[in-house]
Amino acid sequence: MTITSMADRIAKSREAAGLQQGDVADHLGISNAAYSKWESGQTKEPKPTYLLAFCDFVNADFRYVITGKSQTQAALELKEDLATYQVNGSQLETAKRLARLGKTDYKLLIGVLNALELAAKAND
Repeated sequence: MTITSMADRIAKSREAAGLQQGDVADHLGISNAAYSKWESGQTKEPKPTYLLAFCDFVNADFRYVITGKSQTQAALELKEDLATYQVNGSQLETAKRLARLGKTDYKLLIGVLNALELAAKAND
């Protein structure tokens, strides 16, 4: 069975940890109903800080929960994406360091990549 949605990956990660929805909700300090919406897909993008705490609690890979890709797959794709940008060494090294981080705020990474793309376009 292929797990295609973030909601499914959240549910499977919780189940793999042997936890009930209420256990996770209590740990995160949110209501059972709010957490239930994560697993049902009614909440499309839970706040990154809560997702990080969830991943730490259930010992799940943050990148996998967000994207469905392993850390290795995500790093390879990021490397390919970075190869398309014409940036200076300092920006590239910063992006490489971000790519090596284990559990980071995915919005930060996307913001950095967008900034690199804008910088590359400005240099054209």
